[in-house]
Amino acid sequence: MGAGKRSSVRWRIVLIYFMLVFIAMTIVSVFLMDRIEDYQINSLKSNIESTISGSNLLNSLGQYDDLSEHSEEIRRSFDMGWSSSFTEEISVVGKDLIICASSNRSLIGRSAGEVFDTGLIISTLANGEDGESDSVSGEIPVKNFCFAVRSASGDVTGALFVRADLSDIRSFISSSRMLFIEAILLALAITV
Repeated sequence: MGAGKRSSVRWRIVLIYFMLVFIAMTIVSVFLMDRIEDYQINSLKSNIESTISGSNLLNSLGQYDDLSEHSEEIRRSFDMGWSSSFTEEISVVGKDLIICASSNRSLIGRSAGEVFDTGLIISTLANGEDGESDSVSGEIPVKNFCFAVRSASGDVTGALFVRADLSDIRSFISSSRMLFIEAILLALAITV
């Protein structure tokens, strides 16, 4: 076998090995990035749900048969303690879709349909089931959570709407992606 033929076979083996390492590293990094993002989102969701249940906020709001009629009282109570215990934007929406109280004061009195995920709120008000969705507010990616507010009789009287900014999570995922790309390039260089 000639020297040129051996060199050609050697480079083919290197190329095949290079491609195998590239494919394997790409699959592993995509899988890991997906798992990391899921973990971050689930952690956020868990924190919000435990904060809501721990604050007894839904039970406090459940004492009102009509949230809109008691919006001033809710707003005062909200300002005195509820909004300060949450790091995310939180709003109370009446059955009439009017925002009764909010940690973002510019939203108070506005229609929730103009500002929030209307489908999510209507679904929660109609079915009495908590829900979540993804959306974009301005240019900021957000995760929306909607919790049904029930009166003592069990009727749905409104919704508690929470918007969580996903910018930090997206930034972390972006940085992690760059780290994985650097690792892939390093692995390929070592392979060659």
